[in-house]
Amino acid sequence: MLAAHEATKFTQSIENASGYNLVENTSLELNNAIIFNPSSSYALTNRIESYFGQLNYDYNATYYLSGTVRRDGSSRFIKGNTWGTFGSVGLGWEVTKMNFMRNLKVINYLKLKASYGILGDQEGLGYYPGYAEIDINNLNNNPSFSPPIPGNPDLTWEKSKMFQTGAEFRLGSFLTGSVDYYVKNTDNLIFQRRVGPSNGYALITVNDGQLRNQGIEFDLTAHLLKKKDYFLDLGVNGEHFTNKITVMPIDPSTGKQKAIDVQSPYGWAVGHSIYDFYIRNFAGVDPKDGTSTWTVYYNDVNGDKIYNAGEEVLDLENYYSLNPTKVGTLLTGVTKNYAAATLYYIGKSAIPKVRGAFNLNGGFKGFELDVQLLYSFGGYAYDGAYAGLMNNGLIGGNNWSTDIRNSWQKPGDITNVPRLSNNYDANVNALSSRFITEANYLVLNNVRVAYTLPTEAMHRMGVLESATFFVSGDNLWLHSARNGFNPSTAENGSSDMYRYSPLSTITVGLKAKF
Repeated sequence: MLAAHEATKFTQSIENASGYNLVENTSLELNNAIIFNPSSSYALTNRIESYFGQLNYDYNATYYLSGTVRRDGSSRFIKGNTWGTFGSVGLGWEVTKMNFMRNLKVINYLKLKASYGILGDQEGLGYYPGYAEIDINNLNNNPSFSPPIPGNPDLTWEKSKMFQTGAEFRLGSFLTGSVDYYVKNTDNLIFQRRVGPSNGYALITVNDGQLRNQGIEFDLTAHLLKKKDYFLDLGVNGEHFTNKITVMPIDPSTGKQKAIDVQSPYGWAVGHSIYDFYIRNFAGVDPKDGTSTWTVYYNDVNGDKIYNAGEEVLDLENYYSLNPTKVGTLLTGVTKNYAAATLYYIGKSAIPKVRGAFNLNGGFKGFELDVQLLYSFGGYAYDGAYAGLMNNGLIGGNNWSTDIRNSWQKPGDITNVPRLSNNYDANVNALSSRFITEANYLVLNNVRVAYTLPTEAMHRMGVLESATFFVSGDNLWLHSARNGFNPSTAENGSSDMYRYSPLSTITVGLKAKF
């Protein structure tokens, strides 16, 4: 049994001072500047106070019970919504301790388990979301105050209710593993609700909407070889999961659930994942003139079955929500006007089908080998770094990918890279399905080779009790859909020019015990 109290205070102090027209270009001291910019300083503070307890109990090393309860208070919320109560309970049953399992020689160990818990989250809120904010400025050397931007005093903890069940097992001396299934329902989602711009502000943070995550996780290890002088184990772990919005926040203008909330490049709507791409679809390059084209849904007003300017639907889900009788009646075409192209679900998601790791562990006498490969199969990602390298800006103004060699050159060319026009054509590398890429990857995450000197040799030396020499390498190899594209660096697999892949490192060392 455990009972405890915890209090945390986080303060971030920010100070800013700068100047220009330097006397000496290599000195960074403020007194080296002739003209000074206004200086500023401020502090951001967050406090969390927690009371929690834990109870663990087992009966005859066969039945297990664990429970926790906690009460957390956060300064991010206004009085009345500051505190949240959370907890969990877990049950376990070691089935192989039962008499009816003793004759099953194949199953050496089997434990069934289940748990249910309520979790709280306050991340992503900033520091003072419940309070009105006022900017203070200088007006003729007197203070001036901006109109207040309201906070939301009703804001409170986002809550997740999670159920998990699974089994741990060992089959003979050849296989050990575990399998778990979980369902996590989150309500009181922390959401940005759009309000009328006539209020003087565009967004307000609210608790609204519901989200469901569910999936299965597994961890299996096969003991392929096991003798006195050598062993070899091969393991694989992974997860398959889904993510779905079950309730959308209320739209104040209609009093109904919002049809869709565009979080570019994704669209949040009931029945969809938060990582489903809702984006303009790149329809290819016109072989006649080399310009880009995009898909457009249009309402064929004049019945000529040809898209005409003014017939386009800009946001498909919002249009259908306002015109439900039009579902299935719109036609599709192509447009060279990026602004007229339709935002719609293109049928791709950033969520992989399965992801995890392969592990190989082996040894022979004093030698050991450990290898880990990370993998992810299924799912797509927006390759923003590649989009930047396929720009159509002023020639020489930026680096290009070698794929730019495939750009359209003359009428009749069939390619997916538009012509180079020295910034004449707009939106050539704008956000669209053109740069959505398969996010499959296989990463050689770590290799470690080690040799431990024999114990007898250590005893004869009389100095060391043990000594192990090792060589280890991290991030040694990556296979993905495109050279330089590493989807493992972000949860949604995306890339940008300011995020670097983990460095490849080689470490040589000696671990000695005296």
